[in-house]
Amino acid sequence: MIDKKMHSVKYNFIMNSILKMSSFIFPMITFPYITRVLGADAIGKVNFANALIGYFSMAAMLGIPTYGIRICAQCRDDRNKLAQIVQELLIINIVMTVIVYIILFVLVLKISLLYENRNLIFVLSFTISLTTIGMEWLLQAIEEYRFITYRNLAFKCFSIVLIFLLKGQQNFDNPTKEDGQKWKKLLEENAKYHKTLHFDNDNVKN
Repeated sequence: MIDKKMHSVKYNFIMNSILKMSSFIFPMITFPYITRVLGADAIGKVNFANALIGYFSMAAMLGIPTYGIRICAQCRDDRNKLAQIVQELLIINIVMTVIVYIILFVLVLKISLLYENRNLIFVLSFTISLTTIGMEWLLQAIEEYRFITYRNLAFKCFSIVLIFLLKGQQNFDNPTKEDGQKWKKLLEENAKYHKTLHFDNDNVKN
């Protein structure tokens, strides 16, 4: 029994370590490419929208992950009680998610800065609903780290594929020929900058 428990702890530790490492490795793969392709202006828009959605996502979760992990871990051996708690927390989470989406929709319509980036904001807002239905707090409570790791790795790989497939879609709203020329100019200037920076680094080393 002790050996089985120790094996479970070691396995969960390995899975959790792989998950944490992937959070560093995948951005190292994608960020230089995204920065070079999109440019500073588009990266700024994405970061702004991500930060905005992050606040709304926290409001939708309402501290449920922290509380859910603790309370579900306490009663994970009692199936009926666990199912009841999960159902209650999920209902609260869904209600809060709906409220958050309504507030977000109203703000996007009322604030000009948000309205200009509405397409990007609404696309990124899917993370709010995905976080709600993902119920990672439940999986952590019952120590299903293998499923959490495999799911996260699958989503990260899928996102990398989409990044390379959609690399030409730099404009998020209404792309035009003029926009295409502007992005082409930005990419050329960015490429020159990276070449100059690389050349200067080589001179410093020498």
